Amino acid sequence: MEINQPPYYIRITFKILLAILIFYVLHAAQDVLIPLTVAVLFTFLLMPVSNKLIKWKFPPAIAILCSILLAFVAVGGLLYFFYSQIVSFAEDLPLLQAKLLEKVEFLQHFVNETFRITKEQQNVLVKSKLQENIADSGLLLLNLFSSTGTFIANFALVTVYVFFLTLYKKKFKQFIEAIVSDGKHNSYFQIVKK
Repeated sequence: MEINQPPYYIRITFKILLAILIFYVLHAAQDVLIPLTVAVLFTFLLMPVSNKLIKWKFPPAIAILCSILLAFVAVGGLLYFFYSQIVSFAEDLPLLQAKLLEKVEFLQHFVNETFRITKEQQNVLVKSKLQENIADSGLLLLNLFSSTGTFIANFALVTVYVFFLTLYKKKFKQFIEAIVSDGKHNSYFQIVKK
């Protein structure tokens, strides 16, 4: 008994449409998938800490919260380091500003000598460009606040995902065991143990 396959061009068309559908679904679900992926990575990073606290007889929920809090402290320390570097840079700003003004003066003189554009014409051109940028600053501020709000929401979502992924890791293992065919249980257990 021979199975009739559709022609080659129909099979290729279905494959292309399937690829387009997969990319569309991934694009539409990126608001959930990106934080979930980041949460899975952080879960793998925090799992040894949580397991160690559980071995020390901490309740699982408390152990997970302590490991997440420890991660927050580490990230906070890193942010504080960057903040102190920015403050140090701000203290050197007057010296840098003086050097920058000196370079701007040299550049204006160079433009005047090379292109015969006076300093007043250069200043007018710079001011007009600044006015154009100021007109667009409202949109820039809107994007800044929108991005900040999105970051905070995703940060909270990642924290919740990490907590529940770590708390229910045994349930995920049971689920994967249930969907793996019986003939592949040995290879599954080898992968999980590694």
